[in-house]
Amino acid sequence: MTTDEALRRRVLEDLDRSLFIEASAGSGKTRELVRRAVALLAGGQVEVDRLAIVTFTEKAAGELKLRLRQQLDAERTTASSPEARARLEGAIARLEEATIDTIHGFCREILRARPLDAGIDPTFRVEGHGGRLLALAFRSWFAEQLQHPSEPLRRFLARGRVRRPGQTPSGELEDAVRSFLEHRDLTAAWPGPEEDPPVLWAELAPGLEDLARDVSLGEASDPLRVALQPWLDEYALAVGPGRAPEELEAHRVALPGLLKNG
Repeated sequence: MTTDEALRRRVLEDLDRSLFIEASAGSGKTRELVRRAVALLAGGQVEVDRLAIVTFTEKAAGELKLRLRQQLDAERTTASSPEARARLEGAIARLEEATIDTIHGFCREILRARPLDAGIDPTFRVEGHGGRLLALAFRSWFAEQLQHPSEPLRRFLARGRVRRPGQTPSGELEDAVRSFLEHRDLTAAWPGPEEDPPVLWAELAPGLEDLARDVSLGEASDPLRVALQPWLDEYALAVGPGRAPEELEAHRVALPGLLKNG
């Protein structure tokens, strides 16, 4: 038996003591955590309403609850005894009583149960991910970056000319930061596009030109032309002469979305 196998067995069998496990991303921590929770419930060491699993993001908490239910359902069919099966079926029926939440959500529930003991207003609110602090930090960073914008930021700002009405560059970028926070448990680097954009555009351009020409020949009231007119306008900008490379790229990036929405 390898060291890894022995450690994973301890997670499932050493249920009467606390374990501290440190492992790299993708090593199966979540899987073993769910299996340990099911083993605790099956063995009667803990009732479902006393089970607490705490993670970083709301997305991860939602996935944990789903995976726990799936594992409970799988294990109850192969339970080692009628008692274990009954405990697992009971856990499935009362799964909503388990605490599977983010760190700030877990702390919120503790404080909400004992606000006076904690010396706080019972009507307090918790802002996920530091709400206002994040906004302040982002705006400070963005103002600093505007003084000497990097190449990626310069290209991103050029997209402001094709951004949706009412949407600002800083707002879109701040939304991206919040999205990254929701997925910060994913540590693998983004591999980037499979195709180089200029090469991909060169391959698509002839077909796009044919489509634009065919549609523009139709009557102005033709339903297809009406649906594709925003795309035709965008396409004209994407191939227009005298535009900066980043602006052309921005218009080309916008084209698929317009076709999809149309």
